[in-house]
Amino acid sequence: MARHPTQMLELSVQLALAAWIFVLHARASWPHRRLFVVFVTYGLARVALEALREPLGATWAGLNIWQWLGLMLAAIGAWQLVRRRDWQPVPAP
Repeated sequence: MARHPTQMLELSVQLALAAWIFVLHARASWPHRRLFVVFVTYGLARVALEALREPLGATWAGLNIWQWLGLMLAAIGAWQLVRRRDWQPVPAP
């Protein structure tokens, strides 16, 4: 499998993610959950981007350390999104 530098792909992912979060913020969508949207999206993107790069160090189950960290980040984000799905703002006194 051919490997290549992924810096421009990484930049594209981050710009698209920033634009998406900006739109969600402008529409006041997903309050108190936008950070976790970033966790899920970036974590999964990190796993995919690392698959395209030259391997760095040892792998376990076919994944390198950065892919495992990306999966952990995505899992934490997904868990928080599920946990906060029914979140309602607390009315001010």
